[in-house]
Amino acid sequence: QESDRLKSEFLTNMSHEIRTPMNSILGFTELLKDIDLSHEKQQAFLEIIEKSVARMLHIISDIVEFSSIESGQMKVYLSETNVNQEIENIYAFFIPEAEYKGIRLFTRKTLPTSQASIQTDRDKFYAIMSNLMNNAIKFTQSGSIEIGYVKTDDYWEFYVKDTGIGVTETQKEFIFNRFRQGSESENKKYEGAGLGLSISKAYVEALGGRIWVESHPESKYYKGSAFYFTLPSMAGNENQPRGRRLSELR
Repeated sequence: QESDRLKSEFLTNMSHEIRTPMNSILGFTELLKDIDLSHEKQQAFLEIIEKSVARMLHIISDIVEFSSIESGQMKVYLSETNVNQEIENIYAFFIPEAEYKGIRLFTRKTLPTSQASIQTDRDKFYAIMSNLMNNAIKFTQSGSIEIGYVKTDDYWEFYVKDTGIGVTETQKEFIFNRFRQGSESENKKYEGAGLGLSISKAYVEALGGRIWVESHPESKYYKGSAFYFTLPSMAGNENQPRGRRLSELR
């Protein structure tokens, strides 16, 4: 019964998440037909349409990827990945949005670029970091976000720390589960499909690591959340054939 309830809420949420940007696209496309529309309004409407398309594309991509994970069809492709370069790519992608919200964005790279390579799935690593950054920016209204890593002999530990609303102890119990969102208790104040963290968890575990969150929203000393995930230094990756299904890696 609980599973059915969650699936029902998930489908309702999907309907809302897809209809909202679709209505914007249709509505502002219709407004663009006005031949007397000023150039400034045209550009403003086009920007809204562009953002709506990007939002819907992100939702659809999450749904497709989630389906492949659920069916055991997800594949892992290992290659040499430079984490410094990937973090710089993440920074460059998210800095405009962070600056728009007035959030300071920092990176912490503890190794020189020449020593910062790991055997992992580059696309999945980028997706994990992007999902964590998306959440950090979404749930942070002011302050800062830091992305970085530390390395030991056995593993790399990556993190995204923010000064946002934080994660309660109750939310920590289900925040990585499918069909669940940390913002459920906030009457759907924040947009999103609620799949980012569950997809990230599946990716991290497929790559041989683990993911968790530390947060003390009630503390007067530290506000926000810190999401961590690890990847093995050697990753046991040499023994994992490229292109294996997730169900075969378990």
